[in-house]
Amino acid sequence: MKKLMALVLFVGTTLSFTACSSDDNAPIRTDAKIEGTWYADQVVYTYAGKEHSRSFMELRGDDAVYETDILIIDNNNKATLKEHKKIIGSETITNGAVTKNNDKTFITLEKYNTNPREVVSSTTTELKLRYEFAAKEGTEPMIVTYTKVKPEIKK
Repeated sequence: MKKLMALVLFVGTTLSFTACSSDDNAPIRTDAKIEGTWYADQVVYTYAGKEHSRSFMELRGDDAVYETDILIIDNNNKATLKEHKKIIGSETITNGAVTKNNDKTFITLEKYNTNPREVVSSTTTELKLRYEFAAKEGTEPMIVTYTKVKPEIKK
């Protein structure tokens, strides 16, 4: 009986010093450097109360593109957005800046200066930006995911 009690105490003591790993509560947002060339890959938005996700190249209407958008961010907090909308038919370039406000990072582009894009997350291979998207049905928040690899154009 003493051996059994000693075994139970030994196991109990060992378990009492065991803890969960410290990364269990790691934040979703990472603060990886956002400098580099990024290609729009995926769009997530809410319409009629439902969340939708699609490839950036599947946009329709006035926002349909013939090639993915390219976002270039340099070491001096300057941003350049190259858009390729079908309705315009040629590449357009908009310059802007990267700023921080209350631990949040924003990209404000001259063409869209009233609608800054908030950096929601960033890793070495993925950048997610949130901003208000205006459509015929109204304005909704949209998240565009950019990657370091240019998506393949499907014809």
